[in-house]
Amino acid sequence: MLNVKLRLFVLIAKQPAFHQLRSVEQLGYITALLQRNDCGIRGLQFIIQSAMKGPGHIDLRVEEFLEF
Repeated sequence: MLNVKLRLFVLIAKQPAFHQLRSVEQLGYITALLQRNDCGIRGLQFIIQSAMKGPGHIDLRVEEFLEF
């Protein structure tokens, strides 16, 4: 059941995450939200590649996106 909820969240949040973090906030040229499965442990992965913003700023913006 948790896997289904995670997949649903990724489907719902993928486009808004790209729009907010890439288009609006311009955090990085590469911006993606993915579902991960490492040795049976499931989770989310944000990939943001930026030469302009530091990791602390990117982490803060991702956390604020998730709170919204």
